Amino acid sequence: MKNKSLNTIIQTLRNPWWLQNGQTAISHKIVKDFTEFCCRYLPRPIRKFVFYVTDTFSILGSRVFFLICQLNLTAYLISGKEKHSGENVTILFLSNENSFSYLPDLIFSEEPQIKRIGKIHIWNISKKLSKNPYNIDVIFIKCDRFYSNYLQKKGLTTIPELISMTLDISEPFEKIYNKFNKSAKEDIRKVKRYNYTYELSGDLDKLKLFYDHMYVPYTYSRHGKLAICANFYTIWHLFERGGKLMLIKLGSEYVFGSLLFTKKDTIIGTYAGIINGQIDCLKKSISAASYYFSIIWGKENGAKFLNFGTCIPFPNNGLFKYKKKWGAAIEKTKGNFEIFAFKTYSNGKGMQSFLENNPFIRMSELHPS
Repeated sequence: MKNKSLNTIIQTLRNPWWLQNGQTAISHKIVKDFTEFCCRYLPRPIRKFVFYVTDTFSILGSRVFFLICQLNLTAYLISGKEKHSGENVTILFLSNENSFSYLPDLIFSEEPQIKRIGKIHIWNISKKLSKNPYNIDVIFIKCDRFYSNYLQKKGLTTIPELISMTLDISEPFEKIYNKFNKSAKEDIRKVKRYNYTYELSGDLDKLKLFYDHMYVPYTYSRHGKLAICANFYTIWHLFERGGKLMLIKLGSEYVFGSLLFTKKDTIIGTYAGIINGQIDCLKKSISAASYYFSIIWGKENGAKFLNFGTCIPFPNNGLFKYKKKWGAAIEKTKGNFEIFAFKTYSNGKGMQSFLENNPFIRMSELHPS
């Protein structure tokens, strides 16, 4: 029982305290009561400040605890057939938990075999693997970017887990339009043919509609077992800090929603969802409608940049290509807190095939020294 309680506390501290669903009943009640108290009794300017301070210190505190947890990494052996060559590949994956993210889908043609083999201290990685005792083809480490320089000195290549892509909307719309490729321009024509309309709302009931009937169903229908949904109070905090809910209509029905948040001169699209998780709406250019209307609204409100959100740092990825066709460029920042570090231990055809078919963006390309 004590071990179970300790694990629950550790899991809570590893994540910003309200950021994800799946909290314990006690922590959920604390977050719920705190948020409702602030919204009921504090004037908007004060609660906006309170939420900003709470959000910021929660993220910083969780990251510090996360860094400490990552000193002792859990090791997994992951093996299967590489997607393009059909050759066997064995990976040593190190993380603070079983968090393989999108890597298996990139590397393997089918569900790989996973075996937990124990703990490896982050400072002992080179010594532990100097003779390749597990007969691996490659090691992947998922950790905080704080360890990036150390891992690079140990001969590992580091890439961000996610990157952000941003469009410059400070120019006249005609110049922005000329940055779109042929496919994006055709998408805009489809948006106009479907006669989509949009509205910006600050209504809490509509935010709840968005969360329950758009964001959560869409996230699970799209990402399946890898889905991680933000807690409702994460979204409510951003809403109270000045976020706006963009709702897109087809006729009289709401079909899409996204939360837009302004930071300095940049509009940031944070959370999005399609009504009742209806993925078929994607075939009706609903994503294009959200990009197009966000650009229009951003320009009308004096923004200079529109952040298109995150995607994985592999240019062959479909979402990366989709954002690129709208003229979005990779944001030259340190980006997401999490990174992947890897090093190959063999010249087998499997790993060669993976690297040839999956060019990637390095951490050094995001913030060159």
